[in-house]
This record gives sequence, C-alpha cells and structure tokens, in this order.
Amino acid sequence: MGPPQLAVELGSRTSFWYGVVIGRLQQLAIASPVDSELVMLLAIRLEEIEESTEHIRQNGARYAKLELIEVPIDEKGTLKTKAQKSWKANPAVSQRSEAMRHAQSLLSEFGLSPSSRQKVSKLIESAAGAKPDDPWANFN
Repeated sequence: MGPPQLAVELGSRTSFWYGVVIGRLQQLAIASPVDSELVMLLAIRLEEIEESTEHIRQNGARYAKLELIEVPIDEKGTLKTKAQKSWKANPAVSQRSEAMRHAQSLLSEFGLSPSSRQKVSKLIESAAGAKPDDPWANFN
C-alpha cells in the first residue's frame, strides 16, 4: 500500500516530513489513508520547527531593543533624552515552542512517542487476534 494522496500541494520540506512520518507509520503497520490530513498537519509543524530553529540560529534567541526615554535632570523640569536598551525574546522562540508542543501531541496520536507506542503496540496485538488461552476471546 502506497502513501495516501493529499489534495493539497505541499512544499518540499513539508513533503519530506510527510514521507518520513508515513514511512514510520508503515513500518509500525498502522498507516491508514484516513490519517493523511493529520499527518499533513504534523509535517507542516515539523517544517515550522525547522524554520524557527534556523531563524533562531541566525538571529539569536533574544534581540536588543533601543528605546528613547526622557529623564528629568533637575527640579525645573529640564528633561534629557537618553537611550535605554532592553532585551526582548525573539518571536521565533515562542513560535517554535508552540509548534513543538503541537508536533509532540500529533506524534503521540500516531504512537510515535515511547509511551504512546506501547499503547499502539497493545492495540495492534489485540487486533491481530486474542490468545487462544484467553477466556475473553470468545466473548461477544
């Protein structure tokens, strides 16, 4: 069974991640055509993580913001303008963090995390058939 076809045109990195996820799902024998949209969302999020990480690598996790403020210098109300430097978080850091949280959630949905993989393995085993000595095997 080949990978499910999408009705959306994906970028090259998203397509790459889509293929990686589909390949892993096929290795686990849990790939299904009904999952294609959710896999697409995961692929988009993985690409966003890559892009945000590259932006942070190039521009840093913080940036300096210079603001001009007026400071009183005497009792007469004379003001002096001076520059004040403050550090701000790069917006790409929070974007990456949100994309990572969403990707981790989607990975768990597919059993692609250690704890969720155990759950999926148990579902696959039970779908393959109950053990013959299982008293519940013939329960309807």
